[in-house]
Amino acid sequence: MSWEYHRDPRPDVQALLAPRGRRILDVGCGGGAMGAALKQQGAAWVAGVEGHPAAAAEARAHLDLVVAGDLMEAPLPFAPGEFDRT
Repeated sequence: MSWEYHRDPRPDVQALLAPRGRRILDVGCGGGAMGAALKQQGAAWVAGVEGHPAAAAEARAHLDLVVAGDLMEAPLPFAPGEFDRT
């Protein structure tokens, strides 16, 4: 079995969340595996921020919105209080 960081669905983090009906921001979303799993569990909307361009491109197939770039430098289109979980 191989492990790929950008495709890890992070079951350890999923176990801490109750995603049903929530709006979630996944910072460092990788390829969107965790966000996709949260959407399958009923998350209403999942956005991600990812600094690795190839991983961000992959995440776009799974999440509602992906911002590609460094969290501290990329323009973020999110309003204060927009998410239930980050």
